[in-house]
Amino acid sequence: MKPFPQHSLSVLALTLGLVSPQLMAQRVQTSPIPSPRLYQANSAQLKAMGLTKAILEDLRVPQALPKTMKIQVVLDGKLRTLSLYAHDMRTKGFRLLVTDAQGTHQVQTPPSITYRGFVSGLPESRVAASLFGGQLTATLLMPGGRLLGIQPLTEVDPKAPKNRHIVYDRKDSIQQNVRCGNTEVLLAGKIQPGGPSILATKVAEIAIDADNDFYRRFGSSVSRVQAQVQAVMNAVDTIYKRDVGITYKITTIIVRTSRVYGSTSNLGTRLSQFRSYWNANHRGVKRDVAHLFTGLGSFSGVIGVAYLSVICSQTVGYGTSKAFSSRVTTNAGLVAHELGHNWSARHCNSAGNDCKIMCSGLGGCGRDITRFGNTSKNQIISYKNTRSCLSNPSAPKLSTISPGQVKAYNGGTVTLTGTGLSSVQSIQVGTKTLTTFFAFSDTKLTFQAPAPTQLGPVSVRVSNSNGPSNALNLNYVVTRPAGMTVSALGFPGVIPISYTFGSEPSGLWILIVSPDNKTVSFQGLPVLLNFLPITAGTLDAVGLGTFSAPVPLSLKGKSIFSQILVLKGGSFSSASNIGKTTFF
Repeated sequence: MKPFPQHSLSVLALTLGLVSPQLMAQRVQTSPIPSPRLYQANSAQLKAMGLTKAILEDLRVPQALPKTMKIQVVLDGKLRTLSLYAHDMRTKGFRLLVTDAQGTHQVQTPPSITYRGFVSGLPESRVAASLFGGQLTATLLMPGGRLLGIQPLTEVDPKAPKNRHIVYDRKDSIQQNVRCGNTEVLLAGKIQPGGPSILATKVAEIAIDADNDFYRRFGSSVSRVQAQVQAVMNAVDTIYKRDVGITYKITTIIVRTSRVYGSTSNLGTRLSQFRSYWNANHRGVKRDVAHLFTGLGSFSGVIGVAYLSVICSQTVGYGTSKAFSSRVTTNAGLVAHELGHNWSARHCNSAGNDCKIMCSGLGGCGRDITRFGNTSKNQIISYKNTRSCLSNPSAPKLSTISPGQVKAYNGGTVTLTGTGLSSVQSIQVGTKTLTTFFAFSDTKLTFQAPAPTQLGPVSVRVSNSNGPSNALNLNYVVTRPAGMTVSALGFPGVIPISYTFGSEPSGLWILIVSPDNKTVSFQGLPVLLNFLPITAGTLDAVGLGTFSAPVPLSLKGKSIFSQILVLKGGSFSSASNIGKTTFF
């Protein structure tokens, strides 16, 4: 290998520490900042959404329904990426039914609009999203229990641009005097011993009825109603799968474009009507439980009611929720609450902040409608273990892994094929356990190869509630040429700039920066021409390294280009890709 140019080594010897902020500011050039298009929500928009504050963002959303997508959105002042994959909650035999003046009849099943995923860089986050008419609706379950929502602004402001979305935090919602209407009169089911609280995943089939009031509330549009139902149930399913090991599959959605339920202002009466009508007319609808989405009455007071401990019952397995809020996050919390009664969970107000979803006043116990409290979890899981109608997920089996070999740094996407993959709860890669992955179907799953603890082959297994699968091997090799990732956006004086990189095991790495991206070819690799060396260090045993440093305020409004150079045995070995950082 050729030695590294002597003049660069001389400069390096003088500047092994950080270059002074003043010198850096002189070497970078001002460049336009691609500011995201953000707006403050006005008072009318906030009132319509029941919020005290929110941000409006013009999002780039696919007009079609791709299998995977990445959507950039600003959350808490940071540009984030939602990594999403198609996830159909409906069963293979799903039916969309419409009740009109001629009766109830089946209509063509539309394409699936629901997605799952996470916020890139926040592996503990979960996103339940839907695409409808080129607009995004998303519920974001963030680390620490925070709940964020994204919805089209046109839902409350029809004159708004189609791509404008409102982004809000649940904590900024206006607390309303609303409550669940469950009383002892409605506790219809008998409670049986549940056995140990084991988090074994079970599949529950649910049928949905959207009454005429709900139909009219959502623009008298069948497609919009079924989209709203799926958006809410997608968020509900995400909560149940995470907290109590229950996943929902929708067998049927019935949209009532004409009335079948008598006039009433009482939600308990509407539940009784729902029960009587289904027992007389819909015994053949496949289900473990049925739920009525209603738009009945004013949006205050009692907003939901359900029978207790009734999963698997064809005669009393019912509940109803009122679409009282413009926020899909709040409506999802309400449906999760009422279904919780069906699963034998009671109100738990005496538990205080640990009550969460099952608080009788929605959001009134610590204002957390994203999680079940410990008492509720134990009640639901114990009851779940007594239900014979629920199906078990297939035991996972692995057939292939592709690619079978990845680099130690930024190994990329690995695809597994096999059976029973839709029920997978975790992936074991060597000694590391992953809980973030994309299950495209029962036969295909992808994950991002984690950083290894050793080079060479490691075993890969997937697990669900029935245990681990067979093992396949994934081979980790040295990263050649070097690779690097750097923050695309920088915030001087607020957040340090961070680098991760990889190359030769135990090699010497050198971080260089430049005010432009002009390069010169050296040993066949492009190297920044007008660079300043910043710092240096040694890569670990598998060739990985990290570095972060505060950003001086003098860099605000400027951009820099960064690169990692690697030496091995005193000679130049590799140069990484070049990364650009723009400072706000």
